Amino acid sequence: MKVFRTISGKVNGSDVEKITFKNDNGQILEVTNFGATIHSWKLDIGKGQYKDILLGKDRIDEYLLEHPNFGCIVGRYANRIKNGEFTLNGKLYQVSKNLNGHHLHGGFDGFGKKIWKIEHLENNDSEGILELSYVSYDGEEGFPGTLKVNLTITFNQKNELTILHHAYSDKDTICNLTNHCYFNLGSSASILNHSLQIKAFQCTETNAELIPTGHFLNVEGSPFDFIKKRKVDWSDFPVHPMIQYGKGYDVNYVLEKRNNYQSEAAAKLFDEDNLILLEVFTSKPGLQLYTGNWLNGIAGKGQKTYNDYNGICLEPQYFPDSPNNAHFPSSVLKEGEPYFHYLKYKVSQKIKEENK
Repeated sequence: MKVFRTISGKVNGSDVEKITFKNDNGQILEVTNFGATIHSWKLDIGKGQYKDILLGKDRIDEYLLEHPNFGCIVGRYANRIKNGEFTLNGKLYQVSKNLNGHHLHGGFDGFGKKIWKIEHLENNDSEGILELSYVSYDGEEGFPGTLKVNLTITFNQKNELTILHHAYSDKDTICNLTNHCYFNLGSSASILNHSLQIKAFQCTETNAELIPTGHFLNVEGSPFDFIKKRKVDWSDFPVHPMIQYGKGYDVNYVLEKRNNYQSEAAAKLFDEDNLILLEVFTSKPGLQLYTGNWLNGIAGKGQKTYNDYNGICLEPQYFPDSPNNAHFPSSVLKEGEPYFHYLKYKVSQKIKEENK
């Protein structure tokens, strides 16, 4: 495993570094310590050509502009909190309301906009390992407790990207960390022809503001049914209000409790054109499916324009608005207790005969 460390820009006078991992299969992964962002994941598709399966920006300064969390860690709380408020230990907390009167993905200045400290970098024959840390102080974005977060990012010869999320707080708080990579495995701009499978028989119902109602929907036979592999495109199904609300998929799946998704994939995404398979593994109970419904022509890498449905996110997590739904798996992190999230993305590929 080859590892390279370079300066890629500055943010507020501080250097931002890019760590590049290259394995023996020709896969190249780039990570920056700005937002702990997975910047690119390039696959050798033959004849000297590479396919970058991640959406994003070319330069660090472009990530300072408003963008839809390309590739970064989101926290302290991933997804939505209704009205930006929750009650913990009998006290009402008001956190930032950065989207339509609600809290989303850590607020106005969440973890994806912070410079993370590089604690350790090493490589050996089988893998490269990067350790990052960030301290979120008591009151940041309105959250209680000083939260110390450590990420261990590993890329190996099996084409596996593993992110171990560890955190501790000096007060009771809530914590929900995940990665927000936008994937496109195909040769076309749209991801609607990708095939998807999710190991879930239920999803959380949402209202017109994409806030959970507290109810669960059985997905079988509905547009949300990915129990068996099928195309992401929902156009063959009757119109569903939740798809109208989100202008596409923006829904949390309830992963089946009986399965161990650290050893068995919770979701699989496949592109038949490039013969690329993405598998998602997690220790968390939920998985947010988002089909890039609001990319809205944003400028991307290589002078590309990203339109709606040009990228897909598969975000393992606690359920959205879990602090306000006592029957959801709890995202409360008690003082001094460890927070842990195991997240792994694995990419497999076959090179077409004509490209060999």
